[in-house]
Amino acid sequence: MVAGLLVASAAAALAGLVTVAVSGLLSVSWLAARLGWCLGLQAANHRVGSATGALAAVALVAATVSGSRHRRRNRLPVIPSGPTDLVVLPDEDAFAFALPRPPKVVVSAGLLRGLDALERRVVIAHERSHLQRGHHRYLVVGGLAVALVPPLRPLLRWLELATERVADDDAVRAVGDRAAVARTIVHVATLCAHQPVPAVPAFGGSDPLRRVRALLVDRPSRLSTAMWASSAVVVTVGTAVTLAVQGDRLVQLVAHVCV
Repeated sequence: MVAGLLVASAAAALAGLVTVAVSGLLSVSWLAARLGWCLGLQAANHRVGSATGALAAVALVAATVSGSRHRRRNRLPVIPSGPTDLVVLPDEDAFAFALPRPPKVVVSAGLLRGLDALERRVVIAHERSHLQRGHHRYLVVGGLAVALVPPLRPLLRWLELATERVADDDAVRAVGDRAAVARTIVHVATLCAHQPVPAVPAFGGSDPLRRVRALLVDRPSRLSTAMWASSAVVVTVGTAVTLAVQGDRLVQLVAHVCV
């Protein structure tokens, strides 16, 4: 649901920028004449000035560059294949993450040395949950949407936390000890506290304190669930209306173009 909201909101924002850019730039006489468009379109530009259109065009270019940089920056590391889905790297830094292609749970030797046997089971079960549920697909879509439209970042943090909490619950089912999972989250977060943030979502990230509270204290109430659901419905409906309005404006613009 959150990934869908990110995609819909990013699409609505980009559609709005396209409409403003086209409407504004077509009010420039020499541009309309050079491109062979009706000069009368200047009077039907939805009262969007050329300066506003130029700013929208700049914003579109910036969004494109940001999206391209995001994709280059978040390329997945290359891990050698092996007979099992578990890969232990001889690295002294503490980290663990799920690599979707090929599906592998990657853990550093430094992290394994700092954990006891039960904590290792928790980490591996947590990362296997990410692989089995395909969480990387939602995070890739969400990350690209935020790269294109940065104000959506709070929704991405919500999505990251949601995937981590689902994997935490799967780890609880795997080891049968909720307190052990909470303790492992804190321990791994402590071991990773002073290390660079990896390019892929790692076990110790995504607000470990909130994850621990969710395991030991919080129980989602019906009221809070209803509030989140209502907010999602409002955002979805608002996005749909925005797309419809902006799409209608684009159709009106195309109808004025000289053939």
